[in-house]
Amino acid sequence: MHRREHVIVFAGAVALVLYAAFLIHNLSYAIGGPDTGSYFNEARTIAAGHMTRPVALVRTLRLDDSWLGFFMPLGFAPSPGASMHPIYPAGLPIHLAAAAFIGGWERAPFFVAPLAAVGCLVLIVAVARSLGLSLVLSMAAATVLAGLPPFLWHAVQPASDVLATFWGLATVWFALKARQRPAMAVAAGIALGIGAWVRPTNALLVFPLILAVRLRLGLIASAAAGALPFGVALMWWNTALFGGWIRTGYGGVTDVLSWEGMRNAAPEHAAWLARFLTPLGFPGGLFVLADRSVDVWTRWMLIVWFVPFYVFYSFYGFFDGWLCIRFLLPAIPALLIGALLILRDLHRLAARRYVKLSAVVAVLLVIWIVVTPLTWIARTHLLVDLPNTEKHYPRFVVWAEQHLPKRAIVVSGVLSGPFLYYANRSIVRYDQLNDERFQILRAYAGNAGLPWYAVVGDGEIDQEGLQQRFRGRWTIVDHLQTFTVYRLDS
Repeated sequence: MHRREHVIVFAGAVALVLYAAFLIHNLSYAIGGPDTGSYFNEARTIAAGHMTRPVALVRTLRLDDSWLGFFMPLGFAPSPGASMHPIYPAGLPIHLAAAAFIGGWERAPFFVAPLAAVGCLVLIVAVARSLGLSLVLSMAAATVLAGLPPFLWHAVQPASDVLATFWGLATVWFALKARQRPAMAVAAGIALGIGAWVRPTNALLVFPLILAVRLRLGLIASAAAGALPFGVALMWWNTALFGGWIRTGYGGVTDVLSWEGMRNAAPEHAAWLARFLTPLGFPGGLFVLADRSVDVWTRWMLIVWFVPFYVFYSFYGFFDGWLCIRFLLPAIPALLIGALLILRDLHRLAARRYVKLSAVVAVLLVIWIVVTPLTWIARTHLLVDLPNTEKHYPRFVVWAEQHLPKRAIVVSGVLSGPFLYYANRSIVRYDQLNDERFQILRAYAGNAGLPWYAVVGDGEIDQEGLQQRFRGRWTIVDHLQTFTVYRLDS
């Protein structure tokens, strides 16, 4: 390594440390939303050695399992025997539980996402270098990824998106290295298997893996051997909890994919990718297929790395704006590397024939690497919103518990996950219950001597709405910021 490269590596290492410090500074060390609450409650369930957990109120009231749906916190579904099971993929919760085993539950699990983000930046440099990019251009790919708003946003939250991206990059890197070191093929399969536990669609990375090893059957077999134990375990898990080896907590493939979804999601994904990455990244990165300066294996590997993810999520029925680009994060490195390979070759061509055009290419590269991420970070208010409101949820639960009798039945919504995590309290979901069922439950609760309370956000349901939805006199007990505690008096 030349002196210049030493300087570049040192500068990159310093930038990486600063980026990690920035992410850690913005951690909230709290759970509250549907995703974080569900992942952490699932992690606690797994750490206790269970796949399900009992629903205390159903057992206390001696109800049959047909009532379970009303008692489910966000992220859980009914299981036989007055119990419930998590619906989210178990990969991230297993990582969270492992982190908690090492460093305790208070802080250690919250480091999984930022550490995975840092790992992604190291791995995308390694993959880009393996595919022929210079050190500077490889670090450019990492810079664009680091500033991508969906990546940055999920790098400070206990969510599966960045972790899935980490295992996806690891899969490709190990596969590329397997050509020189065949034992790495097993590691590629292991990374593929772990990634599928984190997010099932990571199984689509089998396509770039196969091309990365250039269709060598021995390496493919080794990768399959590495992935097999994880695949078998995942199929067993899915069958036990969801009733089918390829079913997930979201249902079967036909439950989540539709032509209606394509009419909505496909153009939205394309539009947001072009906005975030500029046309240089999307669709520009796909034109690497026409770059004859790049070997054909690399070109097709980058295409089959990105396209299956885009096609799958084009049929996905859920799209809620720019944050849904998080689903494509495991495939976005292919676009970045493809675009940089094209820019590298354009620059080489221009430098030989058109000096002024060479300068234009260099300026475009700088704009893409620096200006575009900073513009979107500012436009999406990430620097303001990263210390997110979830840090207040533990305080809301502690405050609410001061007003709630131990045996109270609590009607709640968004706080259902935090109540289970921080107070181990069963709840009744207001958004699942109607007045007819409520009156029946009220009679059961009266026989058991259990009082009724509600803890809901102002944006969920107000006092008038609560009284209209569930007939009775609901009295305000206390109010803190956006949450109110109600008591049912008659």
